[in-house]
Amino acid sequence: MKLRLIKTTDEFGRIFYNVNKVNSEGIEEYISGSGTFNYEEAIETFNKLKKGAEPTKEVILESEIIN
Repeated sequence: MKLRLIKTTDEFGRIFYNVNKVNSEGIEEYISGSGTFNYEEAIETFNKLKKGAEPTKEVILESEIIN
């Protein structure tokens, strides 16, 4: 398996970075929780994932929508 640091641009022109894993057949899969708008943070995440770390997700805030 390989890791790729991907740089994309969203619909507002903002640069976004995320890490994808690539299997032996060349199929690329986004690693959930690896995305950021900050380049330095993206490099740090890539290096941590390269060493075997797994991204984590935590719900910070949740609310019902009141109409």
